Amino acid sequence: MDLSRLSRTVLRPGIVAALACLLSACWLSEKPLLTAKTASGVDFTGTYRALGEEERSDLVISTRGKHAYEVRQGEEKISTRYLKLRGDWYLAQYKGKDEEERDDEVVYLYQPMRAVSGRLYMYSADCDDTPGEFRGMKREKGACSFTSLDGLKAAALAFIGRIEKGEIADDPQVWVKVSVTRH
Repeated sequence: MDLSRLSRTVLRPGIVAALACLLSACWLSEKPLLTAKTASGVDFTGTYRALGEEERSDLVISTRGKHAYEVRQGEEKISTRYLKLRGDWYLAQYKGKDEEERDDEVVYLYQPMRAVSGRLYMYSADCDDTPGEFRGMKREKGACSFTSLDGLKAAALAFIGRIEKGEIADDPQVWVKVSVTRH
């Protein structure tokens, strides 16, 4: 994958902003590391509203099959899978496309998140804040690309450890549940 083209990679424009994945420094893979076999089921489907946002922009998470979900914001939709890491911590996998290329190259982006008390705390997985080197991880142009689920999980747990210690000062985007969605 040509990471210099990463800035053109799109997870549908509205969803990108909503999920706060900073494309210039995110975690990604060319192939899905979370599949029906490796992903987890979650109990946080429903409709969420961004905390502190003046303009209403609901985020809807609904089930789409075995350990498959869809995240929708307005007319924008994205395929998603989750992996329970520990406690109330998860790793989200979002499927995106390079919409400027004819071949519609697919890329998968990853984001650590917490689901607790009807709230989702979504953190931007910044490659520069990812401590160490992990199996199947390659740093290039500010992005961390992964080929190993074990390496991605280890990086996520290390990143979460830094959040819990207060070493990463970025505030997460917070979404508050407003209703349950049944699909």
